[in-house]
This record gives sequence, structure tokens and C-alpha cells, in this order.
Amino acid sequence: MGAVPAKLAGVPEIYATTPAKNGKIHPHVAAAALLLGLTGLYRLGGAQAVYAFSYGIGTVPKVDMIVGPGNAYVEEAKRDVFGRVGIDMLAGPSELIVLNTASFDPNILAWDLFSQAEHDEMATVGLFCPSLEDLYGLMKAMERLISQTPRRKIIEKALEDGGFLVHYTNVADAISAINGIAPEHLEVFGDESATSGLLYPGVTYAGPYTCVSMGDYYIGTNHVLPTGGAGRFSAGLSTDRFTRRNVLVKIDKQFFMDCGDKAVRMSEIEGLIAHGEAIKARKELL
Repeated sequence: MGAVPAKLAGVPEIYATTPAKNGKIHPHVAAAALLLGLTGLYRLGGAQAVYAFSYGIGTVPKVDMIVGPGNAYVEEAKRDVFGRVGIDMLAGPSELIVLNTASFDPNILAWDLFSQAEHDEMATVGLFCPSLEDLYGLMKAMERLISQTPRRKIIEKALEDGGFLVHYTNVADAISAINGIAPEHLEVFGDESATSGLLYPGVTYAGPYTCVSMGDYYIGTNHVLPTGGAGRFSAGLSTDRFTRRNVLVKIDKQFFMDCGDKAVRMSEIEGLIAHGEAIKARKELL
């Protein structure tokens, strides 16, 4: 999710870094790096990897951009090195909000909520629903299914601290509340026309088959997404983050002679006299 948009943007050198248990890189990670044709793969993780690539240490090269999610230490390291290198964003724990406008199978949505809660004890998961009966059914399903996951303690902690279920009577109010949250992930069950009013999710999954887990692993939407309400002013990682505009400007003599005095006057108003003199010199000498 970090390398593919960089390759599509034409970045000539792409490095990846990954923790190595007992000094060995996980074979799936190594295979992915090989298939992607990365320039290099380093056995290095955490905040130390961020600093190593930001400054260039030993055989680790200094890079221009660092992207990818991590724990709180990684995010603070990215905050610290921003300006020396570019970063994608400062991302927090995983978030999933579900907007339901019709009846649903409680088992499906229980597993959807669990799928994001199992990421982190600090994850946020919530559901908006117009039916109290469906909400009670979901709660019962969650109580029944929680014993089937090996990450039960993490899920239970996340649900306790950052889980919520909301009963609404007006879908416009639900949409307004979700826009205020600006969640990382949003699933919409039922009336998909509601997506037109949902302005700020990092990504919206519409329909009963488009679950966040498919987005995580297979359908190609990037999973480096804004969290903590940052979707109100930023978007997920894309090729745009790896490109920049080169601005080339040229004005002709006629435009310069017609408008130069106006620019001089503006420089005088601001008190930056040398700006105006640079313009007047051209009018006199060219």
C-alpha cells in the first residue's frame, strides 16, 4: 500500500523496511518486495527505521519521503523528522463506522466491527442504525461470537473504550454525525444514495459485499488513510503524494511594460523597496 502508488508515480528508488524476528524477514514480505521490484528491503522496524532513512545511517540511504502506518512511536518519529523528509500523514489507531439504513445480518456486522477492533486496543468502531431491534440483535451476536476470536482481549478492550452503537430516527442526522467524526473507514449498508452526503471518510465501502476486510487485503484501495478526524482536510495515500508540480513562468516585454509599475507600487506599499527597484532596473536597462 506504500510501494504501489510510488511505483505508479514513477519513483525510481523505493525502499521498504520491516522488523525481522530472530533476524529473518517474513517470507511473505520478502516475496512481496521481490514481486514489486523494490530497490531494497531492510531488516529494521519502528521509530529507529524512520530516523535511519531520514538521516541516512551506514548502509541505509537518506530518502525524500517516508510513508506507511505504525504504532505511536513510529508516528511521533515521523512528526519529528517532517521537514527533513516528507511524510504521508500522522495516522492513529484504526477506525470503522458503519451506517446502516436497512435490516442486516447481525453476525456479519459483528465480525466487521471485530475486524477493526482487533487491530489495536485503541481502535474506534461504531454503528448507526434506525432499528433498536437490530441493535439489540447485534449486541447479542457480538456477545456470542467474541469467544471465537484469538484476539478477544484486544477486541474487548477496544469495544469498551472506543466502541459505540447509535440509534437514529433521521438519516440526515446520522450522516451529519459521521461527517463530524470523519472516520478512517466507513461501511454503508442499505440505501447507498446516502454516500453522496458522506463527505470525509478515508474510504467508503458501499453494499453488503464490500467489507473493509476486502479493502484491507485485495480490492486495491489504499489503506494508508487519515484518522482522528483528519479526513476533513486530507485524503489517503495516492500517487499525488509522490509527485510535485514544477512551475515555469515567462512574461513578455509588452506585459512587463504594461504592468510593471503596478507591481512597483505594491512593493512600495509593503515597504520592500528592492523588489520595486528590480522591476524599474529592467524597464531602464532592457
